Amino acid sequence: MHTTALAVGLLSAACLLSPGATPEASTAGRLAPGEHFPRPAEPLIVSGPGDRNTSLLDLVGDLARIGGVNVSLSADVRATLEATPVGLVSEAVVPPEAVWAFAESLLQHHGYVVSELRGSEPRLISVHSVNEHASGFRWVPIEASQVDAYGDHAALLVETWVSFENLDTRQLITSMRGIMLDGTQAALALGSSNSVFLRGTGSRVAALVALMRGADREAGTWIERRREQQARDAAAADEDDEVDEAEGGR
Repeated sequence: MHTTALAVGLLSAACLLSPGATPEASTAGRLAPGEHFPRPAEPLIVSGPGDRNTSLLDLVGDLARIGGVNVSLSADVRATLEATPVGLVSEAVVPPEAVWAFAESLLQHHGYVVSELRGSEPRLISVHSVNEHASGFRWVPIEASQVDAYGDHAALLVETWVSFENLDTRQLITSMRGIMLDGTQAALALGSSNSVFLRGTGSRVAALVALMRGADREAGTWIERRREQQARDAAAADEDDEVDEAEGGR
């Protein structure tokens, strides 16, 4: 219970948007380190309200054009994206290396997430409302060692297993149920293995793992201190026994 307290403290497609020119990536078309999507060859320009009322659908269309991905949208999501302005008060010119993080942050801010339907060429993603049924969502499997690299993906759905040394993960997950806010998120403990299965957006999963790892370290420190205290208590008890024996032999 003590370690748990430490932890608690601490997308039928209706339309398809197609990409424009293939974006610029690293050597031989591979992704640069830490990138999930190829880096666009040009910046993303999001107009402010003084120019035109840029909608989230415009944003997604521009992302498909410069980002080298196809985007699938249901009729309902397309309609709500078209009706929702991005909300910027001035024009934003986003450099290529920040395009995905910026666009995902805007989508997440308005209650949307991104599922990857196909990770190889031609790449295909879909955009969903967080209020949709979870059966339409797809999570990208990532290794625990990759979690930090996905921290800038505010809308991309990912899943991973993470193991800990000191936490009672079953009690931890039970206590975390109140912060699983929608169907895009999940947290499951695997028996008594001290491993946790997590689902959510890249940034959400990264934040949860960072919190859990910090709690795991704190729990380890607490356990070590308790062992040291137990050792001191045992040593003191032994000394008392020796004194009693000595006095009894007089």
